[in-house]
Amino acid sequence: MSRRAVIVGALALAAVVVAIAVLLLVRGGEEQRAGVSTRARAIALGPDGAGFAAVERLDDGRWRSGVLRVGAGGGLDDEFVEVGIHNPVAIALDRDGSALVAGDRVAGGRRVLAVARVARDGKPDARFGRGGVATVPAGGGDAVARGVAVGAGGAVVVAGDATRSKGPALAVARLDRAGGAPHVDLIDGATAGGAAAGRDGGVLVAGTDADDGALLARVPADGGAPKVSRARTRLTSARWTAVAPLADGGAVAIGSARGRDVRSVVTLQRFDRDGRATTGSGTPAGDGDAYAAGAAVGGSGTIVVAANGVHGDGPAAFTFVLGSNAPPRQRGAGLAAGIAPTGALLTTRWDGVRQRAAFVH
Repeated sequence: MSRRAVIVGALALAAVVVAIAVLLLVRGGEEQRAGVSTRARAIALGPDGAGFAAVERLDDGRWRSGVLRVGAGGGLDDEFVEVGIHNPVAIALDRDGSALVAGDRVAGGRRVLAVARVARDGKPDARFGRGGVATVPAGGGDAVARGVAVGAGGAVVVAGDATRSKGPALAVARLDRAGGAPHVDLIDGATAGGAAAGRDGGVLVAGTDADDGALLARVPADGGAPKVSRARTRLTSARWTAVAPLADGGAVAIGSARGRDVRSVVTLQRFDRDGRATTGSGTPAGDGDAYAAGAAVGGSGTIVVAANGVHGDGPAAFTFVLGSNAPPRQRGAGLAAGIAPTGALLTTRWDGVRQRAAFVH
């Protein structure tokens, strides 16, 4: 074969290789766009089963905060609606069906509490705060949200972690229905957990005190200062992350902690209607450590709890009913991010390529 023929053959082979590489890149890009990672963060549903899920979507190498609508049948909508906050840790429904998503933003060189409102039709509500987002500085440094709830009068209450000169503080921020008139109370020696609407029109906030005890802050409907109760426990590494109202006017703080056998279990601390600590208990879930992932009040007034644990050699989501003798029920692989009043779970699953938010009935 002549030298010229060898050169021509080599060039032809190189062209084929380049064409295949371009084709693979195009197809890879299409597959990447079709398989965008979405991780679940929180869920809020109305009496009809419809509502919103707070999620994060990986877009151009950055996680963006937003919501997906949840239909009355329990399906997640494909349309991602971005909201202008970071770390969407909690979501709550207002009485008109709109959603309040709590997270944080950077303002003036520090992180501040941030809340975005999404209207019932799934569009950002630009009338809320400034351009759809209200921000609230809390304490003397960074502040990050942990929970959000709406009181009977429409006031928005955000619970978050903050600091001041004495050390860590639990911040309780209140805004009016339009996202204005912010007011912040700081509870020293505590970190924040979740928030939930109370049965008396106020808001309940869970927290953890410096001695691993459970904290309950009752935010009155009239806008007065939070009424704080603390429960001492013998637990270690405790973190109280959720709260739910009880039918008798009391409340239960829900979290995770290590007991005497050093295993982490889902922990429950009840408070009576006057805020006095009553009974506490621990519930193991799965084959190893277990951590609380959320709670909701069911249609019959029961409290349903979500937990994350281990089943076999992988992460798994569990649910159980408060006060039931039945052990936690394993609901599939993945991590739970929140629970609906029906006991359905919002989870994040990993298929080996991407994360995917899923609704598990």
